[in-house]
Amino acid sequence: MKALTPAQIEKVVEHLQAALAILQPEENGQDERNPHWFRDTGHLTDAGIAHLFSLFERGVSIYAAAKEMKISYRATALRHADWKKKNA
Repeated sequence: MKALTPAQIEKVVEHLQAALAILQPEENGQDERNPHWFRDTGHLTDAGIAHLFSLFERGVSIYAAAKEMKISYRATALRHADWKKKNA
């Protein structure tokens, strides 16, 4: 097995920290989602989609965007794919 370089190890640690951040509860005790971003069904509103896309435009990772929006990684990844198609 080939050893990882320091840069590769740093990247692995970064990904693990992002994954852990999604799983950890909010420190300030607030776990409320922004009501303007969600319909009554739980789906994103146009404003929610616009905010998510703005996060991607700023270079925020899928993990970090999912954490901020309090939505699943899968939902965020699907929206990221939509965003990439629109900006291709």
